[in-house]
Amino acid sequence: MADADFVQESAPDLRELKIKLFSEMDKATPADSIIASSSAGLTMSVLQSACDHPERCVIGHPLNPPHIIPLVEVVGGAKTSPEVVQQAMSFYASIGKKPIQLRKEVVGHVTNRLQAALYREVAYLIEQDVLDVAAADAAVCWGPGLRWGVMGPNLLFHLGGGTGGIQRFMERLPAPDGPMVERSRQASNSPRNSNRPSSTERWSRPGTVQSSSWPASETRCCSG
Repeated sequence: MADADFVQESAPDLRELKIKLFSEMDKATPADSIIASSSAGLTMSVLQSACDHPERCVIGHPLNPPHIIPLVEVVGGAKTSPEVVQQAMSFYASIGKKPIQLRKEVVGHVTNRLQAALYREVAYLIEQDVLDVAAADAAVCWGPGLRWGVMGPNLLFHLGGGTGGIQRFMERLPAPDGPMVERSRQASNSPRNSNRPSSTERWSRPGTVQSSSWPASETRCCSG
């Protein structure tokens, strides 16, 4: 690693192992090289905590299978240089990936949290005997999954709203206790707003996981 310009670390998502590994890579690589982590659940602020040069450490989280799926989530830690984040974005784009920059750290990043939110509903529907496992997978693969490959949920809802766009769509979309837009207003005015639960937590069903938190930091999840 003595001559490396860019290192992509992909060790198991175990907190102490990763911290130790980052410290060792920090010593083994040139001080101006970039060390990126494929971590699916740990934040860079944790991983860079024992590094002498934490400013060059960044999360570069791909999705499995990485040779097929273009997306890479890029986010720095508390001590990461903004320039390093941009350099990592440029590097991933240069090799044909589709990098997105997260504005702040969140455990589990974005894509794994979205996958977890969807799966909570999938598990609920199977538990309630609405459909079986194979049909649940088909419902995602042959419906929303194909649409999401072309348009994200925000653009889809904006299109579905017609002339009024996503605002009109949310006002007409049925929700458990009123239109979606009204629920959003109530949530934003709530005293809990600064630390409010995600929409999946507010919509959680009896008997299902209530917390929107990502699994324990030492997750072995490799779905992302």
